[in-house]
Amino acid sequence: MKNAQKFVFKFAMALILLFGIVGCDGFDKSAKESVVTADDVKDIIISDNQAKTQFDNYSEYRGKIIKIYEDNGRKIGDSLSRNPQYKQGKKEEDKAGMQADEKGFVPVQYTYYKYDEFKKYLKFIEQETKKAGADISTIRIYFANYSADNPDFDKQKRNTVMFVPTIAIDGNESAYYISDEGQEGKPRPYLLSDSFVRANKPAPTSSLETPKNTNEASLLPNWTNTPTPSLFFAEQSVIGNEGSRNPPR
Repeated sequence: MKNAQKFVFKFAMALILLFGIVGCDGFDKSAKESVVTADDVKDIIISDNQAKTQFDNYSEYRGKIIKIYEDNGRKIGDSLSRNPQYKQGKKEEDKAGMQADEKGFVPVQYTYYKYDEFKKYLKFIEQETKKAGADISTIRIYFANYSADNPDFDKQKRNTVMFVPTIAIDGNESAYYISDEGQEGKPRPYLLSDSFVRANKPAPTSSLETPKNTNEASLLPNWTNTPTPSLFFAEQSVIGNEGSRNPPR
C-alpha cells in the first residue's frame, strides 16, 4: 500500500513539473512576442511638449478662424476677409512666407496609420499604463496643427490628429505621461491638463482605478503568469501622432 502511495505521489509530481516546464517555455515565447518596446512605436509616439505645441497651433491658426467664420454665418466673402482678427492673422501668415510651389497650400483631407503599427501603439500604451498601476479609461482624439517651421516640408502648417489616452482620477478623466522620477524606480502616471500642462507630482495611488487582472485561475503554481521584469526609463509619453497625410505635398 505504501509503495502504491509513493508511486502515485511521484507520478503526480512528475506531471506537475512537466506541465510547469512546458507552461513556462510557452509563456516565455508568447511573452517575448507580445511585449511592444518603445522602439516599435517610435514613429507614432510624440512627447507631451510636442503635443502642446501642435494643440496650441491648432487653437491659434485654425480654431480662431473657424469660430470667426461660424459666428458670422459662414459668409467667408462678407465676414472672414473683412474681419480685423482675420486680416491680422493673414498678415502674420504672409510674413512667415507662403509655400514655394505652384499649387499653393495643400490642405490635409485625412490622416492614416498602418494597421499593424496602430495595433502595436494600442498594445504599447496599455502595457506601459498597467506597469504604472492604472488602466486606460478613454482615448481622446485632438485636432492639431504643425508649425510653419517644421523641418519636414510635408508637415508645415498642415493639420493632423493626436491620440491621447486618459485614466480615471476620482471619476474624472485625465491625460498623463509616465515617469519613475522620485518614485524609487517605480513607474507612476503624472497628470496633464486638457491643454497638456504638466502637474508637479504623480497621481495619488488611491485615486486610480484598480487595474484589471486578466490572468486565468489555474491548478498549477502561478509560474506561467509571472510578468517578465523590464528596465524602466525616466519618462515615457503615451500620446500618439505622426501618421501619414493625404494628399501629400
